[in-house]
Amino acid sequence: MHRSVPLIDVYNLQLPKLGKYYQLECQKRMENGGQQIRRNHSFIDLIRTPILRRRCINIFVHWTSISMVYYGVSLNTSSLAGNEYLNFFLAGIVEIPATLASIFFVDRYGRTITLSLFCIVAGIGCICCQFIPSDLPSLSIAIAMIGKMGVAGAFWTSYIFTTELLPTVVRTTGLGAASCFGRIGSILAPFVQLLSSWWKPLPFLIYGATAIAAGLLILLLPDTKGKPLPSTIEEIEFLTDRDSISLEVEAMSKDLKNVISWTSLENLDPKYINSCPSKEAVFV
Repeated sequence: MHRSVPLIDVYNLQLPKLGKYYQLECQKRMENGGQQIRRNHSFIDLIRTPILRRRCINIFVHWTSISMVYYGVSLNTSSLAGNEYLNFFLAGIVEIPATLASIFFVDRYGRTITLSLFCIVAGIGCICCQFIPSDLPSLSIAIAMIGKMGVAGAFWTSYIFTTELLPTVVRTTGLGAASCFGRIGSILAPFVQLLSSWWKPLPFLIYGATAIAAGLLILLLPDTKGKPLPSTIEEIEFLTDRDSISLEVEAMSKDLKNVISWTSLENLDPKYINSCPSKEAVFV
């Protein structure tokens, strides 16, 4: 099946990085003799380029933090005041409203704010529940459950946010790597719980501080609400900061999409590189 993409003047788009990338891709195609280049992406591609590398480091850190807090609070409910069986039951049941809330908030307020808010609520709940007087056990349990609700919401929201932050070519690789880092956090959780032998509130204080730090770190990530998913690493690197593009270039959004089509590893064909700009190139 053929589709027509109009040739455009890449060099007048005032995007020197993208123009340079276009030239390199053209040269690579010509050296390859017209054959399409298809490569398997690996974990190294997640950290090869600067913008994607910063995103992935942020993702790995907050996945580790969220998983540690989630499993740590779940395993540490017996240290709360009151009946430990009832506490464990409550820690599980609060995940239902947390999941429903995450579905509502991500579409209404965006991914970044929602995930950050869940983490900060979890951190505040974990810290505050340790400073409630012992004669108010119900209040201490209620605040701890608010913290568990926050980290449960963050846990499910992180899956949505992570997949939207990563380009298609490395999306499954990145999500798998983030999940692996999350398992590191779940491994650390029981060891943090052992610190209660030194000071009983210490594990919850560590969980709270970690959750708040993760929530603040998440604010550095761009929001993906209502935005098209990136397909290639090049889209992440060259077209990420749309707000910094000048108004003139913003008006050429249609041309920018055509540039992406031209520079796509799957679609660029060197036999059309020297075609007349007034004609249309047909891609297979």
